[in-house]
Amino acid sequence: MVVVQSNLTVEVAASFEDAFDQLIRPEEWDTLLSNAQSNVVFLTRQWQQTWWQHFGATANCQLFLLILRNEGGTLVGVAPIFVAHEALPPAKEYKRGGLRPEGEGAQLRIVQLVGGKDVADYLDIIAEPANMEAVWSSVLTFILSKKNEWDAIDFHSLPEWSPSREILARLGPECGLQFEVFPEDVCPIIELPGDWNSY
Repeated sequence: MVVVQSNLTVEVAASFEDAFDQLIRPEEWDTLLSNAQSNVVFLTRQWQQTWWQHFGATANCQLFLLILRNEGGTLVGVAPIFVAHEALPPAKEYKRGGLRPEGEGAQLRIVQLVGGKDVADYLDIIAEPANMEAVWSSVLTFILSKKNEWDAIDFHSLPEWSPSREILARLGPECGLQFEVFPEDVCPIIELPGDWNSY
């Protein structure tokens, strides 16, 4: 499926195999990720495809792997999203030592980022900083075009340093979506010294 959104063309794959066979070369994904705002292992094509094969596809989820190109055909964004069938976790502040909220209530059709909240520390769309807003705008337009296929959107594991949080907080309400941002968890990190002897 090809959808034209503003000046970006959105191509949609229902499987990673279809995407790599027809819509995107693996090296295109790698190059875009190397220049992306969120260049993390959880957004590599290898991680994304492996997670999907073992978790998303086996749970009867619907993949919408969005490949976004500009008018010249250059890849400017990848948005690996899917619809899962699960309960939403309650929106509550993270407290140090507290457990991550689990889903409560009835199962809903929830739009999520591929990668899994229990396995990946950081998830996001893949785009260079200058293109983040245009890519998110097209992604939200696509999601809204499928509004009869989902009940809620839960973009978990967005890094605190990603502009996606601010962009979504602004674009969501502009698109008519009720939108909340809340801390989900804390990812422990340690800064390593620059050489082996200091380490």
